Amino acid sequence: MKNRAKKLLSAALAVSLSIPTAAVPVFGAATKDAQVEAKLVSSVDAAGYQTKADETLAISNASKLPAKFDLRDKDLDVVTPVKFQNPFGTCWAFGASAAAESSILTDLGFTNTEARELFGENGLDLSEKHLAYWAYHTVPATDSIHSQGGEGNALFKEETAANVYDNGGTDVLAHTIYSSGVGPVLEQNYPYFFPDKDGNNVKDPDLKDTIVDWDLPAESQYEYLFQLKDGNLLPVPSVKKLVDPMTGVKEWVEYDESATAAVKQELIRGRGVVLNYKSDHSMPGEPQNNAHMNTDTWAQYDDESVDFNHAVCIVGWDDTFSKDNFLTPPPEDGAWIVKNSWSTNYGDEGYFYLSYYDHSITALESFDFDLSDRSFDEKGLYIDQWDYMPSKANQLNIFELDSNTKPIRMANVYTARMDVDLNSVGITTVYPNSRVTIQLYSLGENGTLDSLSAEGFRDSKVVTIEHAGFHRIDLNGSYHFAKGEKYAVIVTEQCVDETGLKYVVHSSIGVSKQATEAINPVLEQMGRDTLNSYAVAVVNPDESYVNTGSKWEDWSAKRNEYEKIAAAEGTYEVDNFSIKAYGIPCAPDAPAKVKAKAKKNAITVSWKPVEGANGYCIHYGTDPENLEGELIVTGTKGKITGLKKKTTYYVSVHAAILDEAAGKVRIESEPSKIIKVKTK
Repeated sequence: MKNRAKKLLSAALAVSLSIPTAAVPVFGAATKDAQVEAKLVSSVDAAGYQTKADETLAISNASKLPAKFDLRDKDLDVVTPVKFQNPFGTCWAFGASAAAESSILTDLGFTNTEARELFGENGLDLSEKHLAYWAYHTVPATDSIHSQGGEGNALFKEETAANVYDNGGTDVLAHTIYSSGVGPVLEQNYPYFFPDKDGNNVKDPDLKDTIVDWDLPAESQYEYLFQLKDGNLLPVPSVKKLVDPMTGVKEWVEYDESATAAVKQELIRGRGVVLNYKSDHSMPGEPQNNAHMNTDTWAQYDDESVDFNHAVCIVGWDDTFSKDNFLTPPPEDGAWIVKNSWSTNYGDEGYFYLSYYDHSITALESFDFDLSDRSFDEKGLYIDQWDYMPSKANQLNIFELDSNTKPIRMANVYTARMDVDLNSVGITTVYPNSRVTIQLYSLGENGTLDSLSAEGFRDSKVVTIEHAGFHRIDLNGSYHFAKGEKYAVIVTEQCVDETGLKYVVHSSIGVSKQATEAINPVLEQMGRDTLNSYAVAVVNPDESYVNTGSKWEDWSAKRNEYEKIAAAEGTYEVDNFSIKAYGIPCAPDAPAKVKAKAKKNAITVSWKPVEGANGYCIHYGTDPENLEGELIVTGTKGKITGLKKKTTYYVSVHAAILDEAAGKVRIESEPSKIIKVKTK
């Protein structure tokens, strides 16, 4: 096998939980350009870079915690019922949803019993189908809101349900989707139901090809019930190192007690934690060889594997769980209490114990949702973003520039699509305890980053963020931007890794179509399943910018230079910077000069255009106090049909902001003057 084929194989193996994974190597030595180093980074490794002082503090804090803790305890009761992922390899979506459900219940202050009163008999139950489906569907090419048409995880084919739902994933895939305004939504809206031609729900993996309906409606892509506040990538207790850059092989190094302490801190906050590990089998129904799982005590310890094939959710711990409960005794007592997605028929009613010292443990994450501000319920959530390519793998998914000598910065430039009040910024950090400076500037209609001024300055905020991952940071206030006004969000990120203090600029990467097409014949020869998905990044001019010295450079051109240096040209797609702006849309003014003309069974209504509106709602009825009828149009004229003859109607018009992707009204103006008109 040629060297390039070996590299491509490593890249392919790192992107799916359905295949035993290996770390992807860094291609070539790191190259410095004007004191800036370009390289590829594993988010799992980066999330564990803590100073000795931080590690000592974490261990000290954990020593004050109880020896046993379980989110299922009756005084907490924030663990939702065990589910069943069959017939697909969607464990990553079930693990992430389980962690999100516990976090949301905690933040709401609800137990499962109370949640059932609010959400129905199933309580808080998030849709894994919605999450898994939109992880592998791109931004529509015809989407007029965004310039990112075609971006995302794309599929070679979508002929069967398995083509969509058997692509694997990790926790980081979930948070990159949630942060883009895609979910989470309730199970009752998009249930995990896959019917055959007779309407029976298919659960047997051997019958996946009999499924006849698996799609979701296009308008569901940008639906959400909760807003993600933090996706916290946690340090991993099982420390590994790369030993073969060509094949990506890793070996276990040591157990990190401070990482276990960090996971406990998230649990004590009421958050479930997604965890990836190597199970004796990766899907329910597959042969269980019991190499590492003691099915008498339902306790696993693996001191051989450094890869992973399954995702679950930690809901508690027990420091006193005896090492004698495992087939091979680990170094010490202690285990995580883990919720699986293989139904209550597996394990102890769906749960098992996983030793703190298991070598295969990797990729841990918790979620926190913003439940304090629900203004978006009524008006809708405004998001400006250029990074719609979800991060599928977390063995190697970050392209990084760093400097140990001087600040380097990244920025996204946006043009407000409507009048909006911006109130927060979403960023992604790569290392724990990062110190981040966020600056917000207005650029007017034609300004650039090279013309920043005190007049255009809106806000600056400095925060230190405990964990790597996605974070939505509230600004110091709410800042109004008019439709058509350009603005810039500038981010400076400072952190510490094994080289010391440094500044970083980074973006997500994914395995390209070209690389995937090259590796699939190799996988086929090895008797493995071929990959059905690949990454697409759409990076246009005037979206992201990088400053590695004294001037701003357009990332759409600059990234190509760095791709050749560190990202093995053609192997990876390098995305825009993950800097998002969030706000609440402002209602446009009410329409003026509304006129109505009557016919036998119809009324034609017209009005003057309203600045900032991209649609209008005509409300009508026979009772001026209750205009029950509604007609949505995008122009300044509408025809109401199907009316009664010789009947008096009342009509008013609202200027509106339409969600073009979902085809729904997001926010309406006050009504125009009510017009009285009688049909002929």
